[in-house]
Amino acid sequence: SPQPTIGITGIQPSLTPIIDNIRPSLSPSAQQLSPCDDPDLPSYDIGDETTVFYNGSWINCGRINWGARIEPITPSLFIYLTPNSSIRLNIRADITYSDPALSYNSWQVSNVNNQIVVNDLPRQFIYYEYLSVDFEGSKNGWIVKKSQLSKLAKAIANKLALTELETQRLYFELKQTADKLTSENLQVSTIPQDEVDKKLPLSAADFNGKIYRYHFFIGPKNNNNLIPPILKPIIRQENLIIELVATIY
Repeated sequence: SPQPTIGITGIQPSLTPIIDNIRPSLSPSAQQLSPCDDPDLPSYDIGDETTVFYNGSWINCGRINWGARIEPITPSLFIYLTPNSSIRLNIRADITYSDPALSYNSWQVSNVNNQIVVNDLPRQFIYYEYLSVDFEGSKNGWIVKKSQLSKLAKAIANKLALTELETQRLYFELKQTADKLTSENLQVSTIPQDEVDKKLPLSAADFNGKIYRYHFFIGPKNNNNLIPPILKPIIRQENLIIELVATIY
């Protein structure tokens, strides 16, 4: 199958194979709604128009007024394990949705024949949604135009030595968060991992590898004194967890 691309012009078709794995089924109540009337479907905005993902394809719904909504934070968790090993993963947060679904508030993750299996379902990554946590962030980051986010995502990915799929998820996170803002001039700042670990604890029973959690704040430009962070390549090893997410500050 064709590899997903990063460019903005290819955003709708390139996300199809990934988002198809994010929400494979709808709740009974959602099935009774028109796709454009369902605020729980994956969506993104460009200008005043909203596009939603439904039944395997993107649908342009034009201008939608869903009223005031609590926007969840939507991390992606990439997990790499040695063959024939398993861990139990738990995140202490108000999780409102996840794929695969939680089982007893956790995910059982295994490497079965070099395929990651989560709660008995093969997955390339875990997707989950949680209600906002009050992070303070840092003074490390970048000033960037909204139209240049793809370049920033690639620059960050190159420094971290992300895979193609990880890079695609990073760009997706940055873009879907930035599209909620009207400002063209943005600042993207980092949230220190020790703060993330304290306020959004992640535990992995029987895991003896490294955990990298890259959380980014995005908002209108209001600080000309941001210091570009020092990003080092991820040390790739058999047991590894990488988390990627962006949120509005």
